[in-house]
Amino acid sequence: MDDVDVARGRALETLGDRLLVLALALAAVAYLCGSIPTGVLLSRRRGVDPRDIGSGNIGATNVARAAGATAGLLTLVGDALKGLVPVLVAKSLGLASTAVAVVGLAAFLGHLYSCFLGFEGGKGVATTFGVLLGLAPIGATLLVVLFLAAVAIGRYVSVASLLAAAFTAPILLSIGYSAPTVLAGFAMSVLVAVRHRDNIRRLRFGTEPRVGIVRAYVSPSRREHRSANKSLRGAHMRTCTGWKRSIGITMAVGLGLTLGAPALAATPPIEVNTGDTAWLLASSALVLLMTPALALFYGGMVRTKNVLGTMMQSFFIMGLVSVQWALFGYSLSFAPDVGHFVGGLQWVGLAGVGGEPNADYAATVPHQAFMVFQMMFAVITPALITGGCAERMRFSAFVWFTILWCTLVYDPIAHWVWGMGGWLHDMGALDFAGGTVVHINSGFAALAAAIVMGRRLGYPSEPILPHNLTLTVLGAGVLWFGWFGFNAGSALASGALAASAFTATHLAAATATVTWCLAEYLGRGKASVLGAASGAVAGLVAITPASGFVGPIAAILIGGGVGFVCYWAVSLKHAFGYDDSLDAFGVHGVGGAFGALATGIFASKAINAAGGNGLLYGNAGQLVTQSVGVVATAVYSFVVTLIILKIIDATVGLRVTEDDEIIGLDLSQHGEVGYNLR
Repeated sequence: MDDVDVARGRALETLGDRLLVLALALAAVAYLCGSIPTGVLLSRRRGVDPRDIGSGNIGATNVARAAGATAGLLTLVGDALKGLVPVLVAKSLGLASTAVAVVGLAAFLGHLYSCFLGFEGGKGVATTFGVLLGLAPIGATLLVVLFLAAVAIGRYVSVASLLAAAFTAPILLSIGYSAPTVLAGFAMSVLVAVRHRDNIRRLRFGTEPRVGIVRAYVSPSRREHRSANKSLRGAHMRTCTGWKRSIGITMAVGLGLTLGAPALAATPPIEVNTGDTAWLLASSALVLLMTPALALFYGGMVRTKNVLGTMMQSFFIMGLVSVQWALFGYSLSFAPDVGHFVGGLQWVGLAGVGGEPNADYAATVPHQAFMVFQMMFAVITPALITGGCAERMRFSAFVWFTILWCTLVYDPIAHWVWGMGGWLHDMGALDFAGGTVVHINSGFAALAAAIVMGRRLGYPSEPILPHNLTLTVLGAGVLWFGWFGFNAGSALASGALAASAFTATHLAAATATVTWCLAEYLGRGKASVLGAASGAVAGLVAITPASGFVGPIAAILIGGGVGFVCYWAVSLKHAFGYDDSLDAFGVHGVGGAFGALATGIFASKAINAAGGNGLLYGNAGQLVTQSVGVVATAVYSFVVTLIILKIIDATVGLRVTEDDEIIGLDLSQHGEVGYNLR
């Protein structure tokens, strides 16, 4: 027994040594990351150097004076990322909180004393925020609020920075963060205050610039500026021993805390259900496949000159939204509730989202598996919106819109409906797999986009026809296939409920295919291939909120009804004059609303005891609740999307020029063509 204890002790000691080496190595890399002179690099693109302007530092404010507001904003973001990224990497490697704090301090010191700038650097405000966002997201948010309030009231960035530094440690202590986090925040705040000593001097003499006031700081030449600031620079360089001592003391404290941390070894995860996990991961892959399938579906419906531009939007979203989701989107959607409106910042950078299940959401699978499954829903939702504004949106505007829309619209609504504490969730609204969160949300956003962006050139006087319906039918088929992961995967377990949702999904899609074609035959005398594909998608949309709450016959009734309803809904654009290019609103907005209301009619606890009974089973209140969810989601999505689009149009510009629209998005936005037949 003694030999076993000795062997175990040696194993833990070896693991601790390895983690210590890893922490120190990561701290060195973090220092180099922090040393990257973001502001200097961005300013030099404009042919200037921020060290020749104003106070001669490389911070965002000075870069804005030297190279413009855009460069200043990018510097702010870049400096914050220099602190945030190393901390998130340290957390993802499973290091203890002390080691993570040391890594954050190393990145901060790299910014203050950049090895690439002769140990000169910025004042560290943005980098401090980045580090704290990774270590203490709630505390960082409160400090930003304090900073912005101080700027708004006093209009002195330096005063706001000093106030935020003064309140850093008290705020972190009051929230209850760990000692290493508080110590790291205190150390950074002290050094930030020290770096502002020249600002304090200028405040005393009334020469400190205020926000919005342009001051003539530019010297005739770099050499003259260097000469004019010789005494200041000399004083700065004479404090070399001071900053070396600061680095030494901070690193010594951090190293001491690391050596003394008792919990460097990661706690082994609890056992999970392998069958449920396998099904959820497979379903995640199926849902991801739906986005390139949507690219095919939409790509075939546009004209030849826009096929790549249309498909690029869906494909690019897979990358962009996945990163947003990992950094903060998942936290805003599913982290502990804030005001019944949105999730908190506890899971920023997927902190705390690991191999152990989260009983609030999925008790038998790793939390990370649930997160990645939900990521795929966040990916496809903004891609659906592109159908409402196809063939006329600038790619740069599309990128900005996607980031803002996911953050301000998708994430809050996902929390309303699916997040613990969300107001619709607490009200009892039923949405098994995204009829509200995905389809109503994207459909009404697409309607707003179609209205704001206006009609395509030539619409409706000239025929605008799909260029390749074979792509569209292939895309619809793959969407149908992937939708089994969308709906049956939302059972979050491999069992009877998944089988029921799988069955309902298929029957609704099959029935809607038939009824859409029947509606076309009755109205036009012919059933079209595009109509069959559209009917299948409409059926899949409508059954999405109900799939885990209704039986096979109800699924057939829902699919049969939505085929007729959505066939009628796509004709609304002709009656009202808006250009919903690929019928995103007619199919997803209207189809999602139909499905959500039908859930309030056909839902049965006999199918899913965790759900509720609908109108047919004696609960009229469920239909009322579903109606509230539909209206709230539609109004919020439409209004906020409208505001986002207006802001982007006023800043970046939404629509391509007429010449670019005539040429097509493929060439004007991407410099490529979809078909080279030579």
